[in-house]
Amino acid sequence: MSTPAVVDFTLVRGDSKTIYLGVGRSGTRLNLTGATVRGQARTDEDDNQVELTFTCVLANQGVDPGGVYCTIDKAESAAVSAYALKYDIEIEFANGENLTPIAGVITMKKDVTRVV
Repeated sequence: MSTPAVVDFTLVRGDSKTIYLGVGRSGTRLNLTGATVRGQARTDEDDNQVELTFTCVLANQGVDPGGVYCTIDKAESAAVSAYALKYDIEIEFANGENLTPIAGVITMKKDVTRVV
């Protein structure tokens, strides 16, 4: 069982955010063809309410094996009222194996510039 890398970051409400992952094991990048990657953020791990959803897309695995782009939409981040969220990103491989390579805390900041 592996431990996810802890990556905390700050997100301004109403902003989008893209995280790039280079997923590997023992120093070798993994080909993720056929894998499903998903991520969610909640106020607490045990909370049923999802506050943010990452939309994850595999990079070209022939050119960039293990590459994944996970994005939070600006409209979704604008609706968050919590100060901090816990998140993780999970990979489900074609063979059914699961791996959570990254997890952490998203600190939410209020935006100052906005259309009134």
